[in-house]
Amino acid sequence: MLRTGNPLYGHPSLTAMIVVLTLALIALPTTLAVTNRPADDAETQAGAAGQSTTSARENKDGDINAKIAQLKPGVSTIRDVVRLFGKPIAYSWERKTLTEEDLPHLYVATLMEGLSVVILNKRVSKIRFGPEDLGYVFRDRIRIGSSLEDVLAVLGRPDETVVGGQVQW
Repeated sequence: MLRTGNPLYGHPSLTAMIVVLTLALIALPTTLAVTNRPADDAETQAGAAGQSTTSARENKDGDINAKIAQLKPGVSTIRDVVRLFGKPIAYSWERKTLTEEDLPHLYVATLMEGLSVVILNKRVSKIRFGPEDLGYVFRDRIRIGSSLEDVLAVLGRPDETVVGGQVQW
């Protein structure tokens, strides 16, 4: 049996408790901030959990619809976008790649392959979808790849059709 000659105390001193609690209050928020990150792709999470890729795709579809529904052009900010989708993977405008530190008043934030938002004066101006079908469904019927007939049945005929010219974003 060890004998150090020092008495053993049944309870820590008040000073020791204050030091430990102070360190815990400093370390815990720092740990949370360092480990906080957006969720990985649904398919990656599903694979790690042993789910099939079909169920991962279904989860991803539901997530994209719920997230897009929360974005309101003219109201939502880039902070809302980051909260929902995580940090954009790229920033650009007029075929120029931009850095996060030096963004102009008008730019495109690419959120994932096939999804980006146009930001004007720090607010979402437009939501853009690429050719990939991410599972987003507009008005419960229109998605990437829908036929013109399906789109017209849901939205009606356009007021004006412009042919030729440069696309203006």
